[in-house]
Amino acid sequence: MEYEAPIAQEVSVYADTPGVIEEQHEQLKKENLALQEEVKQLNSQLAAMQQVIIQAKKTTMARAKFSATVIAAKSRQEKYLHMLLENSPDIIIFLDKNLCFAYCTHVFLTRTRIPHFGLINGRSFEEVMERSGNKAFALRISQVFQQALTEKKTIEIQEFLDIGSDEDFRNYTILITPMIEAEGVAKGLMISFHDITELLKAKQQAEDASKAKSQFLASMSHEIRTPMNAIIGMSDLMRTDNLDVVQQGYFMDIKKMSKALLQIINDILDFSKIEAGNLELVPVHFNLLGLYDNICSMSKFTAMSKELEFRSEFDDSIPEVVYGDEVRIRQVITNLVNNAIKYTQEGYVHFKVQRVTRNGAEWIAFMVKDTGIGIKQENFSKLFSTFQQFDSSKNRGVVGTGLGLSITKNLVTMMGGIVEFESEYGIGSVFTVYLPLVKGDPSKTEKTKVLERVIALDTVQVLVVDDNSINLTVALGFLATHHIYPDTAQSGFEAIERVKTKHYDLVFMDHMMPGMDGTEATQCIRNSENEWLKKMPIVALSANAVSGAREAFFEAGMDDFISKPIDATQLNLVLAKWLPQDKINMEAHSSSDPQAPIDEQFAALVNELNQLGIMDSTVGLSHVGNDYTTYIQILRQFCIELDTYIKEIRLFSADKNWKEYTIRLHAMKGVFANMGVDGLSKWAYSLEYASRNGNHVKCIEETEAFCEDMLRFREKLCTTSLMDKGATKEKQQVDEKVLREKLDALAKACTYGESNSADALATELEGFSFNAEVDERLAGICGLVVSLDYDVVIEQIESLVHVLS
Repeated sequence: MEYEAPIAQEVSVYADTPGVIEEQHEQLKKENLALQEEVKQLNSQLAAMQQVIIQAKKTTMARAKFSATVIAAKSRQEKYLHMLLENSPDIIIFLDKNLCFAYCTHVFLTRTRIPHFGLINGRSFEEVMERSGNKAFALRISQVFQQALTEKKTIEIQEFLDIGSDEDFRNYTILITPMIEAEGVAKGLMISFHDITELLKAKQQAEDASKAKSQFLASMSHEIRTPMNAIIGMSDLMRTDNLDVVQQGYFMDIKKMSKALLQIINDILDFSKIEAGNLELVPVHFNLLGLYDNICSMSKFTAMSKELEFRSEFDDSIPEVVYGDEVRIRQVITNLVNNAIKYTQEGYVHFKVQRVTRNGAEWIAFMVKDTGIGIKQENFSKLFSTFQQFDSSKNRGVVGTGLGLSITKNLVTMMGGIVEFESEYGIGSVFTVYLPLVKGDPSKTEKTKVLERVIALDTVQVLVVDDNSINLTVALGFLATHHIYPDTAQSGFEAIERVKTKHYDLVFMDHMMPGMDGTEATQCIRNSENEWLKKMPIVALSANAVSGAREAFFEAGMDDFISKPIDATQLNLVLAKWLPQDKINMEAHSSSDPQAPIDEQFAALVNELNQLGIMDSTVGLSHVGNDYTTYIQILRQFCIELDTYIKEIRLFSADKNWKEYTIRLHAMKGVFANMGVDGLSKWAYSLEYASRNGNHVKCIEETEAFCEDMLRFREKLCTTSLMDKGATKEKQQVDEKVLREKLDALAKACTYGESNSADALATELEGFSFNAEVDERLAGICGLVVSLDYDVVIEQIESLVHVLS
């Protein structure tokens, strides 16, 4: 709408003159023009205002549309976020700064059987968890919540928890994350529960599988090694003078490959022990220069066979005697030197031992340099991996598992050392092992001397056969002074099976044994088709020194005789006579040299026993090489096994089984003689003699009195601290995993007749504590180990493992 100009005021009819009228008319015209101009301006302003109103309407409409779009986007975002949270398998909870529920996912409501969130909205976390039966957890985690809020940092914990109190305990990783505002104020917490139960199960299964693999490798290595040793041993005994050149070549290849295969088996066994954590270091004081000379002498011969130059250096500043695991150090260095020779076709191998300083510490550096094939740079990272061999096209014919360097790396790490290498492909390699320099004590080294005393090398194989565990203990104690650690058998039948599967250099055979005695077992061995068994040295070991006994032994096929109790000088002569000369050394023997180290605690115990006046410990000690440890051990064995002896003697007497009765009394005669109990030894002999010669009335009349006297003798022994074995030592509390590992190792040692390992493990287990029932069973098992009753030990271990399960 537009404004209209007002009509000019009519001219007054009363105007007096024409001039006045004209003047008024002009005035009106001017006013009319002014009004028209004002109307134009107003119309222009109105049009502008209308445009502003239109634009404002458009802006309002756009703003409303934008707001609607924002609200819709926010709704979609919230929807997606809600979907994300609700579809997460994890439990997610939002708590405000007062630790009250602001939100939780449906998973939590389902697990806790809460119908809807409204029932817990605004309630404290502690209150809700208490109602779910997790009060202790609620109190514990509330402290962690406060810590996260205060420190404004994410905290991760692990809990084994039954959230819904439905006996479904699960392993959770719990993340507590503070929600921080722009001003840096913690507004609340976000808590997520991630279930890792299945992950842990999978991890345990993988570890069990790895352990099973290691156990399988170890078991198979042992099983394969036995026939391999037999193959190598028999090949050494075979005649080769009747073979032509081609056949001799085949024969030498058989020997070479057999030894290579045995090395592979040994590598697998070492690797499985390392992987299972069962390989232990045994540090000793030893002469490093002697070890160096020994490795050099062997390596020079091998290098010369390939027409290689072998160079060697030894730093004079290195102490003569060092402290470490001599066996494993030898294994590490021998492996590096052998590898260098193996992979070098021409040029030289340089072995150097020197003293160096690294990071302010003294080290011994063993450097092996060669001019061999070298290693490609892309293979550097794989060098110490298992079952790896490189450049097979250039190393064809090189036998090995690829485990050598992996084992070397692990052994060096176990000894606190470092392995470094440099290599240029086609030029050669340098391997350096750094081991901590620890000075040794020359007075504590095992001295190798010459002349009278027999000292066996590691390669000697001896078998001792005796049905009585105490007599076995005595024999093992004597042989240990000659560095001989024999296998054992407790019957003639077992002895026959042993010699069929292993090449023994010497067998000590007891005479009187139940089932099959020593002469019968010897005759069966001699009748074998195996050529070695026909001539293998067998020495009778018997307390039967009556006239004609020696002749009977020789007639049965035995080669020599040692009477019980064992005489150290006589044993030394037999060892010198019958053991292969290339498997023994001779050391000067001085009467001032002690036969065995004296344990002060055992020496005090022997003095206590002497106060009883029931034995002559001086005589008893002389029968075990003055070894206090062995003497105390046989006294303890007697106390443990006496009930079994008495039960058998009474049973055979009642059944009039005089053959077995005679064997048992014969064994008891030797047992008491070894202990220095002359009276009971003579009584046992008189009953043995009566039984053998048909005077069974005497046996029937005196058996019970003899048994009662033995029981009284044991009672007196037990009044001392003899059986307080380890009572003064505080036992170490162990977990099930450690206990199972030690029991498994003990079972294996018993299976393979490794008496020294079994004794060491039994001693270790005696210091362990698990719970009252298990501790009692452990004590029984350790007592059986002392008795060398290994079959029963294995059964008891299986039973105990079942209890643990």
